[in-house]
Amino acid sequence: MLQSSHPIAIKEIPFLAKLDKDAADEGDGKKAGRIDWVLVHPKTKAGLKWCAIESQAVYFSGRSMVSEFENWAVAKPGVMPFPAETRRPDYRSSGPKRLAPQLQVKVPELRNWGAKTAVIVDEFFFSEMSALPELRGSADDRLANADVVWLVAKYENGKIVPSKSVFSRLDDSIRALNATRPVGKTAFEAEIQSTLQDAKKLGRRVFKL
Repeated sequence: MLQSSHPIAIKEIPFLAKLDKDAADEGDGKKAGRIDWVLVHPKTKAGLKWCAIESQAVYFSGRSMVSEFENWAVAKPGVMPFPAETRRPDYRSSGPKRLAPQLQVKVPELRNWGAKTAVIVDEFFFSEMSALPELRGSADDRLANADVVWLVAKYENGKIVPSKSVFSRLDDSIRALNATRPVGKTAFEAEIQSTLQDAKKLGRRVFKL
């Protein structure tokens, strides 16, 4: 991203501020959002050279994670405890509901400043996205034309290591994160009819107002 193998990493730089009538008030209470990480080229004599890094993990749907941490705390060395509760990774909450809105707000402004944005996710997160068109050309051309650079990581031999990099446009990234399409009016209304006719759903999913 910066043509430097040893950049300086700065965590959580304020980026968004709450709208307020008193524009002069810029206290900490007015901060509404931050950039996860900012990487800065170590040689700054000619001016700052930096890029923004967003990292996104996967949320879980189900019971609290507290019991899992308690199990890990008492587990024998070298033994991976089996999950105590039933959960599932919630890619819908993590991608379209969490990451996509952040990119839509942050990337255009960063792009106006001439700064690049990279997003770090793991292979499983990336595999849950729909097909993402990649920019072609030389490495320099891809970086110059990209709005979002996806840095995909994997877990290998006990370490988190790079898997691949994907250079993309913002709109294509948002569509890939959403990874959905409308089911169609016929199918939607059929589901309504089916739900209305199921007496067991009265009071649980069907309510008379």
